[in-house]
Amino acid sequence: MTDSSIRFVPELFFQRAIAAPEIYPIFEEQEFSPYLKEHVFDKLSENGTFNLEQLDLTAFEMKARPSGQYATGSEAGTRQLGGRFQRQGQKNRRSVKMCTHVFLRWPMYDHEYEWQILGFLRMLKYIWQRNKSILADLLRDYRCGEIDTEDIFELSVVLLVEYICVDYLPEDDPNDFYGEEYTCYLLMESEMDDYLTLIAQIETLRFRTTECTGRNKLRDAVEMFMGNVLYDFKIVPCEAGCVIYLWPPPDYYDPIEFANSIIDLMTYINAEIDRMKAELAALTAAEQEMEVAA
Repeated sequence: MTDSSIRFVPELFFQRAIAAPEIYPIFEEQEFSPYLKEHVFDKLSENGTFNLEQLDLTAFEMKARPSGQYATGSEAGTRQLGGRFQRQGQKNRRSVKMCTHVFLRWPMYDHEYEWQILGFLRMLKYIWQRNKSILADLLRDYRCGEIDTEDIFELSVVLLVEYICVDYLPEDDPNDFYGEEYTCYLLMESEMDDYLTLIAQIETLRFRTTECTGRNKLRDAVEMFMGNVLYDFKIVPCEAGCVIYLWPPPDYYDPIEFANSIIDLMTYINAEIDRMKAELAALTAAEQEMEVAA
């Protein structure tokens, strides 16, 4: 049965059928920062510490994941993190085994722990864009003015479990497949809900269907950007949209790499949101033109 309210326009049909999606960059190339060189890496090389309290998060960009050749796994060894930074009255944080990346070459700042430092700064920048009081919060709760590389490793865990994800699960959570033996993080961001909503709106206009493929596309994105740092994951629907359960590998994982993979995922989702908003506006305008022409 044909819906008589839908007018078939052959020219528009073939135009959309053969149109290739626009190619756009998701991540910008990482650029050398004179500010980071002077205020972070030179300070670490000279004194072994840099001043987190005086760090100006507006003075540098961290849009791209830090890159470089480095050894991983058994070749590099592992680091046991034990919760050096914790609030008053807070229970000891669960220990996290962390893969220590050892650079085989230094692309920008000639520092042994360049990857970890840049990854930590990217985490800070990401959180700061959502919470401008992040530095003040860290200084108040953890008294971390002058920090060294050990502090960076410890604070990375703090940022991951308290600002980027949630590592608390209620007892007998039906979605926790693996229990207490495995670490589980919950990723809950409003952008994921916007992402799913836009996909549903576009597919309704394009295909006249209520069958939305949004969660399948979100699952593909998680696999693309986080597959190499995950043991398993699950997308759970909720009233507002969805929650993603993330299980890192049980043997060891690097909180900095794990967090930066989440940032990659959210960077992609935000880029897709911007693209889909433009596409939705164009589709809506085309629908209005077709209605006028009819």
